[in-house]
Amino acid sequence: MQLADFHVHSTASDGRLTPSEVVREAAHLGAAVIALTDHDTFSGVDEALAEAARIGTVKVIPGVEISASCKDKELHILALNPDRHDPTFVAFIESGRCARHERNLRMLARMQAAGYDIRLEDLQKSPDDSVTRANFARWLVDHGYASSVSDGIERYLSVGRPLYEPLAHADPVETVKTIVAAGGHAVLAHPMLYDYLTRDELEQKLDELIAAGLEGIEAYYSTYTPEQTAYVVGLAARKGLFTTGGSDFHGSNKPHISLLTGCGNLRIDATMYPYLDEPIKE
Repeated sequence: MQLADFHVHSTASDGRLTPSEVVREAAHLGAAVIALTDHDTFSGVDEALAEAARIGTVKVIPGVEISASCKDKELHILALNPDRHDPTFVAFIESGRCARHERNLRMLARMQAAGYDIRLEDLQKSPDDSVTRANFARWLVDHGYASSVSDGIERYLSVGRPLYEPLAHADPVETVKTIVAAGGHAVLAHPMLYDYLTRDELEQKLDELIAAGLEGIEAYYSTYTPEQTAYVVGLAARKGLFTTGGSDFHGSNKPHISLLTGCGNLRIDATMYPYLDEPIKE
């Protein structure tokens, strides 16, 4: 088996390892393939590709995780190996990053007004990096206001909590169409996490996304129950989708999640991804 992880984050968004460190950790664990899928940015991809070329044992698939909107809640779509220099796609990603940046500025202002000594530069290493609520939650942990990133999000940064600010999201159908137009492969991330959808509603939404060009679905995810995994695998078979799996690795921001293995129950075969031999779009 060629081990893979098709859903990985770095410091380019809300992970705790740099892109190079992610690649080195993947090589250390025996991975053949990883997809770097930071939120709304490709800023870590070149570094990851360079490190993979230096090591020579790990293939990095450039990707991005895009937050779309469904029933006024988030629905995440992975774009795997799009042309990340395609002008339309670049503009689409940039619009999402700008919306996130504007939300972050509102959240910063809310925190500063509440007496927190926090600045934007405390949260990102580079202007091109994408800051999420997890970055804010990590700051709260590091300054003694929360016990963990999840605690920080739940107590301060979720809907109805004192520091929360909403984020404008893209339309999911438009998202998939834009990925496809840029030559990428659209995958619905962790469908069993969308507990605001019944299974009938999930399948209806899936049909809409498939009509727009969705090709894959994340069937293997370490918080799924065996029954949920079986359901998504069966759903993929019925709908003609390929399956992927991913840890959703964030380093110490999600300390219970390890690269490749997630909560310890993942073992993803790289060959399930049908475009494994596709050249990386430069």
